Amino acid sequence: LKFKSHIEMSVEKSNKIDKLMNYLAGTEWGCDRGDLRKIALAMGRSTLEYGAAAWAPSITKTETEKLEVAQRRLLMF
Repeated sequence: LKFKSHIEMSVEKSNKIDKLMNYLAGTEWGCDRGDLRKIALAMGRSTLEYGAAAWAPSITKTETEKLEVAQRRLLMF
């Protein structure tokens, strides 16, 4: 089984979450930094790890790195 399309879709969704969080972080109203981080991790992690039990054992190193980059981007909040 190949999961390249699933990984790409997950990273794409994570990038949308990252963009949304950057909009919220760039304002003077709303959540503080700690709350933004919690929201980003909750939304992003669930997106990136969806179905991990099925695909994680068989993905390539390149696909793993794509997921790690997306997750690190969300950790910056």
